[in-house]
Amino acid sequence: MSTASKQKMKAASIRLDDELDDTSTNVPSPPRTAPGQLMGLQGRVLNQQREIEELREALASAKSTGTSVEIPLDMLIEVPGRRRFLTSDQQTELRENLRSNRLVHPISVRPLDDGKFEIVSGHNRVDQYRALGRDKIRAVPEVTTAEEAAASAFFANLMQSELSDYEKFKGFKDMQERHPGMSQAAIAQSAGVRENVLTMLLSFGSLPSAAHKMLDERPDLIGANAAYALAGLTKEGKNDAVVQAIERLARGEIDQSQAVRMAKESGSKPKAKAVQTLKIRAGRATYCDLRISNKTLRIDFQSEEEAARVHAAVQSLLEIEAKNKQA
Repeated sequence: MSTASKQKMKAASIRLDDELDDTSTNVPSPPRTAPGQLMGLQGRVLNQQREIEELREALASAKSTGTSVEIPLDMLIEVPGRRRFLTSDQQTELRENLRSNRLVHPISVRPLDDGKFEIVSGHNRVDQYRALGRDKIRAVPEVTTAEEAAASAFFANLMQSELSDYEKFKGFKDMQERHPGMSQAAIAQSAGVRENVLTMLLSFGSLPSAAHKMLDERPDLIGANAAYALAGLTKEGKNDAVVQAIERLARGEIDQSQAVRMAKESGSKPKAKAVQTLKIRAGRATYCDLRISNKTLRIDFQSEEEAARVHAAVQSLLEIEAKNKQA
């Protein structure tokens, strides 16, 4: 056979990639009919349910043994109001710590009926795990009711020394709203704080709404002592003065004690001194009345003639005093 004939036969045997039988990979094609697609979906749902049940069993085992289990981040649900505020610097510090070190304190979660898990504590750790591109985090279970979970989250944050007074106020306010029949004394006792401390913390609630907006962004802007004083001024009708003082505080122009003093003194006029009245007598009769008020001296005589007569003497005395001032 000639070389040309061999080349023709070889060329005829060459096939394109999409013409090749891909029987070696044996990959099933997705179902195209509605019943087939439904069966495929049911299979995936069953797999997810199986994974959820396995995770629940692992959590139950972790609770009994005091260990933790890894939970996918996309199965975690956050409840508003439980997050502890961190500054941008604190967030960066936490992220870099978690980047280089293992998680020392697992987050705590509450299993929900829909297969998700409610974060009880550890919201900031979850945030930084997401920022680091991780898909799972170690957790311990809290088998509690929603109210118990909220209280547990608050008290866990309350134990943090760096928690601001404003964040403590929000936690106690939430507790009051969830337990309207619970007295302030009972709430203080349950939290392990003195009642007068709780009173000062709750005074944040009497501040103007504009002040709350600033505090939501910067919870550490003022402490409970300043809040208590400013709340008292707010009740006196000095809302604008309180807001202006907190705005200057936020700009770093004054400190907390100066803010309270500024709001207190704003719009207030110095009290006028009481008028001093003296009666100059000629025997039993009144010769004149002498009144002194701040920088004013007034003499009231019994008659115009007497006032005119004394006028020259008073003028002469004042001129002598003026010359003495110049000397």
